[in-house]
Amino acid sequence: MNRTNHDDERAAARSRRWPGIRSRFGILLRGIAVLWILEIIDAVFLRHSLDQFGIVPRTLRGLFGVFLAPLLHRDFPHLVANTGPLLLGGSLILLHGVRTFRGVTAVVWFTGGFLEWMLGPSNICSIGASGIVFGYIGFLLAHAIITFRPLSIVAALVCGWFYGASILPNVLPTAASAARHISWHGHLFGFFSGILAAQLVRTPREK
Repeated sequence: MNRTNHDDERAAARSRRWPGIRSRFGILLRGIAVLWILEIIDAVFLRHSLDQFGIVPRTLRGLFGVFLAPLLHRDFPHLVANTGPLLLGGSLILLHGVRTFRGVTAVVWFTGGFLEWMLGPSNICSIGASGIVFGYIGFLLAHAIITFRPLSIVAALVCGWFYGASILPNVLPTAASAARHISWHGHLFGFFSGILAAQLVRTPREK
């Protein structure tokens, strides 16, 4: 009888845990779904007219791009290139909790975007979520160094395994980034914002 009750309690605990995990990662999936819906609307119905609302440094119109640019993409290949890294980086950060994920995303989104608006070259209009991708990478690497917790170290190793070779070439003004019209400024500011988020977005235990 006792064993049966114990088994029932374990089964109930597992059933409660699954909706929690599902809702946690559902936040990330819903966010990515918004990116795809916007790109479909922009490409099919608006002929990419939304692309003009990116970050144009030191202009009033471009200031609104700080809020809008990560939601917009040049075309579907551009969005596909960002979708996988967003899923991986966002999932690794969600292992630390929903509050951490939201805090990191907010710091990277607005700090990285504002830095690009202030310091980026004046002849560009930057769009895309790649700044957030590099912000997630910066956070995961810095968080592992700061906290030195097993979960953080494993997340950083996974991140480094998949993206280690692509970090430095895409945050520096290399010939490859120029040829592919990559906004390395946004990557660099996003990466820096991720490191800043690792300092700011921490639980009381980590502090």
